[in-house]
Amino acid sequence: MNRVVVDRSSEGWDELLIDERTAELTKAFLDTWPVPDGHQGKVIDRSSRLSKATASYAHLIEAGLLDVGAVLVCTDDRWPDARCEVLAGGQVLYEGKTYSSPAAAARVVREGKSGNAWYFWRVENGPWLNALREQLLGAQGNGEPAMAHD
Repeated sequence: MNRVVVDRSSEGWDELLIDERTAELTKAFLDTWPVPDGHQGKVIDRSSRLSKATASYAHLIEAGLLDVGAVLVCTDDRWPDARCEVLAGGQVLYEGKTYSSPAAAARVVREGKSGNAWYFWRVENGPWLNALREQLLGAQGNGEPAMAHD
């Protein structure tokens, strides 16, 4: 098997040789392990499908659910004065410093302690970030674009 590869590629690989070798190997695999009768292959692009684990603050901005320039306020009574400004790409400005996300700023507010930033922040006079994430995921599940908030 390797002798054929060496002999065919003595002058280097190109797209045509790679495509031919891929077809040969695919045929060999399917000859050895055939697809069961009635099986229908299905390709799922999981990167295009958002979930609670993969949704980001940037996705909220892209969907028009969170505005750049919006002010986020802390929902925890222990830090009533904690506020940050939403920047492009889901970053935030907190006390004059830019953080990669509301979660990163929340860790600073909490003095390094972990927590769930989706519940820690809400839009000033508006919904919690988690409610916006739920709206984003709900719109995606319906196959409809997310609706911007008022």
